[in-house]
Amino acid sequence: MAKRHKTSRRKPPEEVAARIDGALERIRAALPADDPVALFASETAGLAGYEAEVLEGLAGLRSVEALGFLKVVSERLALKTWAKAARRAVYRLEQAGVRGEASLVRESARVYRPAGPPTSQGFLTPFERGDERFGILAIPAQPRGVLVGAFTLRQSQGLNTFDLYLLTEGQLKRFLRNAAAASRETLIEVGPRQARFVLAEAAARSRKLSRLVPEDYQEFVARAGAEPVPETPAVFEVMDPAAFKTRGQPAARSAALLDHAFMADWLLGEELKPYLTRLEEIETSVLVLTEAQKAVRRETVFEQAARELFPMERRRDVRRCLEETALLLWRVGEKSLAESAVLLAQDLDEEPRSGLAQRPDFIQELVRRSFVRLLTSDQPAGTGSAMIAPPGAGLIVSSR
Repeated sequence: MAKRHKTSRRKPPEEVAARIDGALERIRAALPADDPVALFASETAGLAGYEAEVLEGLAGLRSVEALGFLKVVSERLALKTWAKAARRAVYRLEQAGVRGEASLVRESARVYRPAGPPTSQGFLTPFERGDERFGILAIPAQPRGVLVGAFTLRQSQGLNTFDLYLLTEGQLKRFLRNAAAASRETLIEVGPRQARFVLAEAAARSRKLSRLVPEDYQEFVARAGAEPVPETPAVFEVMDPAAFKTRGQPAARSAALLDHAFMADWLLGEELKPYLTRLEEIETSVLVLTEAQKAVRRETVFEQAARELFPMERRRDVRRCLEETALLLWRVGEKSLAESAVLLAQDLDEEPRSGLAQRPDFIQELVRRSFVRLLTSDQPAGTGSAMIAPPGAGLIVSSR
């Protein structure tokens, strides 16, 4: 039989290793934690790709508090590789002789104690392809087990699919691990109240548009009981926009937010193509125009596209997408960007109007970024028919 070769773990660069050490020290200082998963998300927010190294590094703390922390996150982290890393760290600590209170109880008192009832859980992904997302809501079933709803929705169209499952707690853990592995986007725990709110909102949108609501969803609601649905998104339970409304400028906030991975699928494509002719006409005009005059005309095209493609109803959808993204950013520790998303969402309550080039909002920046990608996607960096100018100067399309 051929031997299996052990794969070696990559060694982090020195600067990353220093940040990992810092995260480990901050976690150690915060133990025992009221919410281990939230603490882990906060301390690893800037260490994407090295979360497993942080978890395994906790085995070096050799403490009961670290063991308890790792046991909790090993059960609650949805990403399979992270959960495995946490379990490896638990094993190392136990092999080193560290024992938590739960282990002592099992060793000294062999008395049967029935497990407590399962708790409700809610998970959502960031939006992809503009306004699509996937989610899971799990609630205790009667008389036993867990009632699980897995769903997809579009913010603008409502509930697309809803599949209902009755699982044991063990099956639910495997279901969550498999769902996280199969999902194109990160599956983030948001709590059952927020998952209920999003589901109810999507079902209401489907009904408003005279679209059929999946039968499994109606059965889920009937079996889930009469627990009230929250009246507002959960992001406003953790953030108060009035406390940070004066921080930063809209253009800078929009640019920083659109650079985040959660927003990678928000840029427009085919919808902008009718406006490309207008941009080409500016460059090939028989009139002799200065670059400043061309920039003004390009801004007019951007403004027209933003106004025509985003009437008030669609602006409201973008606002809700921003509010939902703010909660996800908050949950993974990106609190500054979460605040920006909420503030930019509030700006979209206003009707679209002319003069957006002088008062840019999130949609104006989204349209600008989308034009840039559309015009430069087939060109090597720094060459071709287009290059980017600073905000306010427009997109300069050269004749080279």
